[in-house]
Amino acid sequence: MRNYAIFLLLLVLLLSGCSYFKPAGLAEFDFNKSKEIENSNFCNMDEMFAELNSAESEDYYFVVIGDSRNMPRSDDLSGFNFVAKQIIYAKDKDEYIYDNIKFIVHMGDIVYDGVAEHQWDNLKRAFSNKDYYENNYPYIKLLARQKPIFPVLGNHEIMQFKFRKETKYKNLASKNKGLQSFNDFFNWEDFIADSNIIYSIPSELSMDNFIKLSNKFGPEENKIMNEHYVILNDRKYHLRIYWDLIKELKTLQPDNTISYLNEQKKAEVINDLYPIFQKLNFNVLPVISSDNFICYAFEINDIIYFIMDSMSRGWHYNTFSDLKKAIYSKKNDQHNLNLFSKSDLNGQYEFYKALKEYAAKSNKTIVPFMHHSPINSANNIDGNGIEYNLKLMLGIDYDEEKNGAKKFKKVICDNTFFDELLFSENSGEELNYFSSCVHYYQGLEFNTYNNETIQNKINWYITGGGGGELETEHDDEKMNYTIDLLNNRLLNTYSLQNQNENRALINPVIKVTKNEVEESYNYLLVHVENGSISEVIPKFIKTEDVKLKKPLIKLSATLSNPVYYKPISAGQLISVSFWSWGLEKLKPWLSPFTWEPSIGVGYLNYDLNNTGKNEIAAIDVGSPLRFKARFPNSREFTFNFCDFTMFKGRSNKARTLISAGVEGPFLYNFFYSAREPIPAILKKFNFAFNYHFYDIYTEEDDPYFAKDIKMSWIVKFSLF
Repeated sequence: MRNYAIFLLLLVLLLSGCSYFKPAGLAEFDFNKSKEIENSNFCNMDEMFAELNSAESEDYYFVVIGDSRNMPRSDDLSGFNFVAKQIIYAKDKDEYIYDNIKFIVHMGDIVYDGVAEHQWDNLKRAFSNKDYYENNYPYIKLLARQKPIFPVLGNHEIMQFKFRKETKYKNLASKNKGLQSFNDFFNWEDFIADSNIIYSIPSELSMDNFIKLSNKFGPEENKIMNEHYVILNDRKYHLRIYWDLIKELKTLQPDNTISYLNEQKKAEVINDLYPIFQKLNFNVLPVISSDNFICYAFEINDIIYFIMDSMSRGWHYNTFSDLKKAIYSKKNDQHNLNLFSKSDLNGQYEFYKALKEYAAKSNKTIVPFMHHSPINSANNIDGNGIEYNLKLMLGIDYDEEKNGAKKFKKVICDNTFFDELLFSENSGEELNYFSSCVHYYQGLEFNTYNNETIQNKINWYITGGGGGELETEHDDEKMNYTIDLLNNRLLNTYSLQNQNENRALINPVIKVTKNEVEESYNYLLVHVENGSISEVIPKFIKTEDVKLKKPLIKLSATLSNPVYYKPISAGQLISVSFWSWGLEKLKPWLSPFTWEPSIGVGYLNYDLNNTGKNEIAAIDVGSPLRFKARFPNSREFTFNFCDFTMFKGRSNKARTLISAGVEGPFLYNFFYSAREPIPAILKKFNFAFNYHFYDIYTEEDDPYFAKDIKMSWIVKFSLF
């Protein structure tokens, strides 16, 4: 027995150690590490910018793709891997162009549940080299190793999965955990500090980063930084100007003015901090923001790619939310301040104004990317949740008759900078906009008119074909209705303003000239020539090649030490599971659950404490209804609804027990927020309890053998 235990121990050490050996010939790679790491995202970015900004002629491609969210939540990225393969083998005019694809823009919803750490872990495994043989996604790895990826924030990155829909005032993104996971995954503080990324003066800095930057300053610069930044309970340094305003607003009765910040004080903050961050090689614009919005830009020659924080409500930002509460005591009024409002408290708008000014001086074109698509054929503009947010974005009155909701205040409808995106100050341009969220392809062309004179042509491309559940219905009437509402609002807003003021926009309107819809998985191949986008090529992928219809063949093995009672009996067994099947393939709301049946064999020291009567019995265990569940904050449990445990002793001693129970990596669940490698080790240990509610034996069997066993406790160790 002792030799057998030693053998099993050596087997455990050997198998568990195998996962730490790296395949030969594969270089170190970590997606979000610094530019000094070969093939990291930052290294790829630097090489790409150096190449394209020094090129005499511009001729390159980039890829736009979104909504891969269904893949990470099911522990299976094979569909996403297939999409990546199509990008690698993409053709234009019958020629492979992978070498000329310079970067990828992921349009958001890269995961399904932003607070679920295991979904980000699945992405890390797919993007990196750490579990190469456990989850082999070679095409995703190749893209992540060779092409820089620029992220757009989607609603699912910050949402917490629940079994009910988001409503107007109850937000599923009210916590910052999902946003923090996004920031951690893309190493956000280093990302915005990269000299190639255009950003506002940082509104918040982690304590470690603040100290690291302070070590580079002289006494005078340190004095300035400490004057303008204050450390709060979250152990981060925040711009003091906004928190001073919050204190002031809580003691005063605010009016409906749009400008809240003292312009002189605001200018002082910018004048003090702008040169400091420039000296640190931050590519900042002279603008401050109330939060570190996921809103940034980068430029390649004559094009500025503008990545917008598309969550129009913006409740997931600490300072922004506190400003809303300080200004508006009633929750129903707090939507007055949103990410598309024209307010000096809205950092996204402030950044866009500064970026637009920079583009005008540099004679460059802005190309916007946003996750949400306010003009499309799928969203019901009168709905709750995201649809409600789109009305805020468009500045449209809420429909009181249909929804029984209080109409927006007029100040909201008059103050959205979506108008400024649609109606560029330079007339005669052809503009290209990109969005996502809708799970199919839609290509729109529309003209913008100012006082019946055509101003610009806008090509709007919606791609959401990275793996989210496909939309199977679209309705052009929804889109036409939305555009009618927008045009009516534009007419009312600007006709009233122009009665007494000389405005550039007089009776603005948009008219759709083309609308193409393809209900397929897709990505966009964008061709840039001579400093402008010459062509956007939608690439479609057959649904059956992406949609997961069969279980994922995924071998896993576990060493278990069960203890049964009564009599007290203990043993060891090895269990094997051959597949893992995410139940979202049946219904999306079943996404937290994965079917992982298993079988096991081993031995039992029956009646362990009864000297002279104990005996060795064989054990066979079958778990056909074994479901792993991952709940918010990455806590894991496994439910065994019908286990068959078969004991076989000497001669006629046999019995089959039917049981149900629960198991989970309880130590990991407790320490889930700890840093690696501790959680990685704790995930390997599971603790289980089963209750045996029924037993089966034949007339030839000993009727007393194992008849009183009603429960068992099991310690499990995952081998691979």
